[in-house]
Amino acid sequence: MKRILVSGVLCAFGLGVVLAAEPAKKTRDEMVIDDRAALQENAAWIYNDLEKGFAEAERVKKPLMVIHRCIP
Repeated sequence: MKRILVSGVLCAFGLGVVLAAEPAKKTRDEMVIDDRAALQENAAWIYNDLEKGFAEAERVKKPLMVIHRCIP
């Protein structure tokens, strides 16, 4: 009976350690790649193509907003 109790306590402690572990933080490169992928899939944005942006602004007769981003 004592062995089962000790095993249960150790198992619960091990599970707690695993669940409490902080997830790995992304590197700057990983954040940039994820951000780029998300923006390229979004039809509302023209990513990294200034000429296409100017052409679209001219077509819809609206101003162009250009964003230069830096992920800290």
